Amino acid sequence: QRMSETRITLYLFCLAGNTLLTALVGVVLIAFSGNWVVPVGLGMGIIAYAVAVIVYTLLSLWRRRRRK
Repeated sequence: QRMSETRITLYLFCLAGNTLLTALVGVVLIAFSGNWVVPVGLGMGIIAYAVAVIVYTLLSLWRRRRRK
């Protein structure tokens, strides 16, 4: 109910802020890992998680908006 009362631009701004900060942690981890394989893998996993969060949240938002 609260989500339907919120402007879509505010919701998308908060979603982008959340996922970009998470992805930034992954990018920093990759940037400072050097040639080590494990930190690069962890960084890529964090980035993949951020991408999955934004994709599935946008799909949910799209379905909810389309249903109305």
